[in-house]
Amino acid sequence: MQQSNMKDYIHIGFTGKAHGLDGKLKLSPLEAYWEDFTYLEVLFVEEKGQAIPYFIEQLNLNSVPPLMRLEDINTRESATRLANKKVWARRTDLHESEEKTTLTYHKYIGYMLIDEHQGELGKIEDIQAFPQQEMVFFQYHHEEKFIPLNDSLIVAVDENKQQLMLSLPEGLLDI
Repeated sequence: MQQSNMKDYIHIGFTGKAHGLDGKLKLSPLEAYWEDFTYLEVLFVEEKGQAIPYFIEQLNLNSVPPLMRLEDINTRESATRLANKKVWARRTDLHESEEKTTLTYHKYIGYMLIDEHQGELGKIEDIQAFPQQEMVFFQYHHEEKFIPLNDSLIVAVDENKQQLMLSLPEGLLDI
């Protein structure tokens, strides 16, 4: 999403594939926001860099995977257009307006990534927990990239300049 909008929204999950023929979508809530889905009336799906609002018409967090239906999304085709996208909530819609996280590197969102060999890579747009490690997401040459983030890759942090200096293995950005 556009950086100016980021402060107003919190990334709370992902849509999955369309389910059935009547517009339902699979849902992958981020664990820290699972309960928030039970009272949210509207969520935002990232489309072309914008946060597009959708009202939640039906939600079943007990199914495996969780399923939801959004207002005006009532065909498989319309649900497929929303598949595999980031889901956001307005900070003001969450019970606690602070982001809930157990991520080690979460505080670096917005920092500029700088590789000691390749120079500036891009600003950190998001950091997510994957089973083995945290992954940092950023735009590199107009393409979304993600790389693992751990102490062995971090050379230095400049909190005043909001820069994260890394030493990346050769070829990692080509993947």
